[in-house]
Amino acid sequence: LKGWWSFNGSCTNLIDNQFNGTVYGASISSDRNGVDNSSMYFNGINNYIEIGNLLDISNESVISISAWFKPEQSTNTTNQYVGIDFGKKTTGNLSLRVRSNSDKQFQSLLAEGTLSGNKIESCISDNNYSFSEWYHLVAIYKNNSTYLYVNGELQTNTYSSDALLSQVQNSAILN
Repeated sequence: LKGWWSFNGSCTNLIDNQFNGTVYGASISSDRNGVDNSSMYFNGINNYIEIGNLLDISNESVISISAWFKPEQSTNTTNQYVGIDFGKKTTGNLSLRVRSNSDKQFQSLLAEGTLSGNKIESCISDNNYSFSEWYHLVAIYKNNSTYLYVNGELQTNTYSSDALLSQVQNSAILN
């Protein structure tokens, strides 16, 4: 386990106190059980928490990310992604994210390579999400493939492509 951020009033990594988060605009909120000061609220536009380069995805064979998300309607009309993003855009990253209002889907994404070329593996939720409901998302990256679970159910809508990393958007929560 590389990191665990409980968001209980801070963005401290509870595993080893390395890679603590720096908050940019996000605010402390109540969690899915109504417990105050135990989750983070992001506006979907420019709020995020920066963790830094926690891991080099090229050196990892299996990685999993688990998080609870509660999508809300946004007034922003641009194509936004809100989620967890590890790695660097220039060398490869992996993401677990909520896609924009129009898509209303969750996505796990693994982008490997450099700005001159890379491979993208992605899994998108089979069904659209509902606003203001909590969802438990787990992304697993294994053997250059990505798997997405929504509330314990494996999603089957996968794709892969060769593209430039400059075409991959950063997520808004953990860069």
